[in-house]
Amino acid sequence: MRTHMPDECRGILKRTGAALMIFGAIDIAVMAYSIAHQVNYSSSLNIFAVLAGVCVWMGYRWWVKWVARAVAFYIAAYSVIALMLPFIFPMDLAMAEVRPLLRALRGRLSLLAV
Repeated sequence: MRTHMPDECRGILKRTGAALMIFGAIDIAVMAYSIAHQVNYSSSLNIFAVLAGVCVWMGYRWWVKWVARAVAFYIAAYSVIALMLPFIFPMDLAMAEVRPLLRALRGRLSLLAV
C-alpha cells in the first residue's frame, strides 16, 4: 500500500534520481573507456548509482533511506581519507609524481593555445 507523497518531495526525488543516473552513466562510460584503452580505473559507483538513481527517481522510500546512508558513509570516508593522506603519503613523493603530469599538461595546453 502506497501512501501519498507531496509533489515537492516527488520533485526532489526525481532530480536526485536523475543526478544519480547521470553520474552513474558517466562513471560507466569512463570505466568502459579505461578498459578499452587498458588504463587502470577503480570506482565504487558504476551500476549501483544507476540502480539507486532509478529507484529514487521512482520514489521507493527504502532506496531513499539506503542512498542517504550510503552518501553519509562516503562523505565520512572521504573526509577521513583527506585528513589522513598527509600522514600516509609523503608530500615529497606526491610532488615527485605530480611534476611530470604538470609538465605534460602544460605542453598539451601550449599546443592548444597555438
